[in-house]
Amino acid sequence: RVIERTRALDSALRFSENLVEQLPIPVWVEDASGRLTHHNRAFRDLFQIRDETWTGRPAADLLPETSAAVPFETSIETGTNRRDVIIDHSRLDHPAPLSDDSTGGGGRIGTITDITERKEMERRLRELATSDDLTGALNRRAFFAVIAQEVERSSRYGIPMSLVMIDLDHFKQINDRYGHAAGDRALKLTTQAMLAGLRDIDSLGRLGGEEFAVLLPQTPLSGALDVAERLRCAIAAVDIPVDPEPTTIRLSASLGVADRLSGETGPDRLLSRADAALYRAKDEGRNRVVG
Repeated sequence: RVIERTRALDSALRFSENLVEQLPIPVWVEDASGRLTHHNRAFRDLFQIRDETWTGRPAADLLPETSAAVPFETSIETGTNRRDVIIDHSRLDHPAPLSDDSTGGGGRIGTITDITERKEMERRLRELATSDDLTGALNRRAFFAVIAQEVERSSRYGIPMSLVMIDLDHFKQINDRYGHAAGDRALKLTTQAMLAGLRDIDSLGRLGGEEFAVLLPQTPLSGALDVAERLRCAIAAVDIPVDPEPTTIRLSASLGVADRLSGETGPDRLLSRADAALYRAKDEGRNRVVG
């Protein structure tokens, strides 16, 4: 009976080890000193390691040291790239049943869930929710949300900020003469030219049709006027292909500039003054900056 029971226990142990080995999620076991005593195939595949290479080595060489409550999100190096993961683990108060080595009290068993694809999907969904489909600039809703946030920050800390309103001159004529495909191409190329001249902290939004706006944090009116002039020149330098090839055309733009005045805690007045400056630029002959 002892022999039969021993065989049954051995069989159960082999089954447990096989089961963990075949699990699709990475699993590891470490002893009380933090050294790896077991890791399954999914764990080895994630970190691109061989079994004999890492058994007995510190788990901290692969896994982040943290006192955070579990489970927790983090990023880890996996050999060739970084992966976004959720790590969960629990304390082992008894020797691990999955290894010949005893982990003793204080060891732990853990799992890793790779959420890289999920995080990328979330990022893309955020982009879809905040970006203009055609140009990639912020859409109207997202841009106004950014303005409100920046005005509040500027007001609280006394930091200058400015706004540039941009309208592409006579844009309707492109659609009428060359077709909407040419108009779309013009909007894309113009957006790329503007983005190339902006800082990472600046925000470009498409408010609708051929109207854009640029938010310039930490920028007084004088600096914003310089930026606006550079944007005007960049737009004017874009060659836009139209049919018949190799014909190209160029656009001009009217720009209105305003900065946040002392005491303004909301975006409405700033938007109104920048818009009024834009209309003055149009009234004065277009293809110019007014602030």
